[in-house]
Amino acid sequence: MEVAPGLATAPDLTLAYGRVGQVILYVSALKAPSPSDWAHYMTWLKGTVKPGMSIVSIVYERSPGPNATQRKQITDATSACNLRVAVLATSAVVRTMVTAFNWFKEGYKAFAPEELDSALVFLGVPKLSMPEVRQAVHTLLAALDGGGR
Repeated sequence: MEVAPGLATAPDLTLAYGRVGQVILYVSALKAPSPSDWAHYMTWLKGTVKPGMSIVSIVYERSPGPNATQRKQITDATSACNLRVAVLATSAVVRTMVTAFNWFKEGYKAFAPEELDSALVFLGVPKLSMPEVRQAVHTLLAALDGGGR
């Protein structure tokens, strides 16, 4: 369901996603993504990213995260792209996992949710675009938490 131009929630409301300029956004609900929502997101992502693209992405993870099969699907969908990903996670364990993952695949950095501005700097988002990206993240969070209906 579209919640704003370029932003949508998946049908089961376990995730939301979108694009603001060149920034790809993914926001999780408080529970793991449902298989149907993940399929919905992957269809959108595969239609959005193309091989050779440089992608900057905000992942706002509030759930246990995608399962192993889902992680493989997203890795496959973005393997031919140049990635720079800022993961905002409420869980210190998830942030530690992202840091460890970066040892094997560079371009990922973990942040606490209140460090959104630092994440945008890490991604190289221009200062003039930061308010729009920040607002999009808050719009997706509100849509998942019932404020977008």
